[in-house]
Amino acid sequence: MKVTILVSCAVICFSSVAFSSSVDKSLIFLQKYGYLDGTPTRSNKFSRLKRENNYSEALKRFQRLYGLNPTGIADKETLLAMDLPRCGVKDPNTSKQTIQKRNAVLNKPLWKKRDLTYTISQYSHHLNRSLVEHEIERAFAEWSKYTDFTFTNSKSQNADIDIRFERDHVYGDSFYGDNSLIAYTQVNKDGMRLIHFNDEKKWNFNGKSDSLFWTALHEIGHILGLDHTNVIGSVMWPTSCLSFSELQSYDIQAIQELYGLKKTHG
Repeated sequence: MKVTILVSCAVICFSSVAFSSSVDKSLIFLQKYGYLDGTPTRSNKFSRLKRENNYSEALKRFQRLYGLNPTGIADKETLLAMDLPRCGVKDPNTSKQTIQKRNAVLNKPLWKKRDLTYTISQYSHHLNRSLVEHEIERAFAEWSKYTDFTFTNSKSQNADIDIRFERDHVYGDSFYGDNSLIAYTQVNKDGMRLIHFNDEKKWNFNGKSDSLFWTALHEIGHILGLDHTNVIGSVMWPTSCLSFSELQSYDIQAIQELYGLKKTHG
């Protein structure tokens, strides 16, 4: 069932994909999203990295997360999965170094207070501002349905969450030329939570793939402390071609495990 959903997702998102240098391509992906140590650049010596970082085992971990047959081989289905539009946050349960670094940010409650503020400090160059504000507000409201969090657009530089639409960079990861990277969540040196959207994307407002609402819903999940999941059909699955108009049962359960059941109403 998982493989069927994934293949259907890939068909929706891509009409044709070229698979030249499949090993090199998959190695760069595995480095970029935390499955292998090292810097994701083509200048690395691939044979050495493959040997030292156990390339096959890293591929198997990726395949398990995406519901694929864990062969450890960069086959067509695996490469299709790597080409799907996705969040730039690294995937869980990868290298020990990555897990140790990220546990300070994810997989535990991040907020003691429940009244949070956000600001859209840089708008899209091509999207209507009112539409953007509406979709972002709608995504925050969905998380409020199941928690005691409130989210207010304060339009202040001191907001808890800063949202930006970027064209060419996002704290070390380039949006430019990478159409699969759609958004990214980060914490700056001052402790402010950041959400950056790829402004090169042709965002949709109709609930289909590349939905701005769905992507905001996903990134807010990271802001609140949730990690990626291997539950295909969940908002917190790393890829975005399955779009939802509401949180799914896994997401609700996960956020309530962190912060408890909703106590307030209205």
